[in-house]
Amino acid sequence: MTNKNIVTKEDLSLVETEVSLAEKAAQIKTDVDVENAAEVLISLKTQVDAIEEKRKEYTQPAQETIDRINDDFKQLTKPRMSYITMLKEKIVEYVSIRKKEISSKAFQSMPTCSLHSLQNMLLELEQSLHSSRM
Repeated sequence: MTNKNIVTKEDLSLVETEVSLAEKAAQIKTDVDVENAAEVLISLKTQVDAIEEKRKEYTQPAQETIDRINDDFKQLTKPRMSYITMLKEKIVEYVSIRKKEISSKAFQSMPTCSLHSLQNMLLELEQSLHSSRM
């Protein structure tokens, strides 16, 4: 059976060794210790940069495929999404206007209407609003 892992046990073992070396280098008490720590720092940074480049070799083709797929599907969704947004705004605007009309009618007819009549009027207007949405 072959190992399909990109990171090997040897790679992980090397990490442990380098981390141990870095921990020792972090014990800075003299000028020589600073020079040693700087060398370890440069070595670690160089390794991290190389590892990042290797990682990108694996991920870049997949990322390019994902980007292409997303771009293709945006051609299908973007026009629809703009109309979804526009239609939601128009519906909210219409409902707001209708509510103001209902409130205005109810207020204007208050002195001549009984409470029962107002309730009926509001119920009829709400039903009218509901049926016009369908």
